[in-house]
Amino acid sequence: MTRRILARLPQEDLKFFELVTSKFYCAKQNVSLSASADFSTAAAEEFYREAFFALADAQYLLDGFWREVAGRHNLAEDILSRAFIDFSTGELWLEEN
Repeated sequence: MTRRILARLPQEDLKFFELVTSKFYCAKQNVSLSASADFSTAAAEEFYREAFFALADAQYLLDGFWREVAGRHNLAEDILSRAFIDFSTGELWLEEN
């Protein structure tokens, strides 16, 4: 396996990606069934409504991030689903055979 470097991302992109992925995983965790076990029905409905909105918002931000990176670096969006970010070097890379 070899690494093909697709782009070098600026520090603000790395920080934004880290923030958005944290938001995504927190929202995803809140949508889990165990998150609202002790709530009344009305409170649980409100909790889930807000959790799903937060999850959709985070997914929108992640999708926008990848579209922007693809456009800025002339990359096909479909390969970005297989790409990795090395936070220590700021490299966006793809593993190839």
